[in-house]
Amino acid sequence: MLAVIEHAPYDAPIRRAVNPKDWPWGNPERDLLAGVVDEIRALRAQVGNLAGVKAHQMPNPITRPAAGSEQSGSIETGEAPLADIDRMLGW
Repeated sequence: MLAVIEHAPYDAPIRRAVNPKDWPWGNPERDLLAGVVDEIRALRAQVGNLAGVKAHQMPNPITRPAAGSEQSGSIETGEAPLADIDRMLGW
């Protein structure tokens, strides 16, 4: 069951149900756009201060959900009896 959720497309209804708040961040285009914006802001700060930009003068990156985790909700990963899995899948 966990494999079904992990490999579902970012906009699949199961992902929206498991993670209603952060599911849009699974879209690779959104993350790419946020990265481009971060780099442009950093470049603008560096060019605007040619004498040298200190670390505390750099703009903060766009806040993203927890790194390395597409899902902020918890999913039970323990073993389930085969009969329970069959019942959940409707078999």
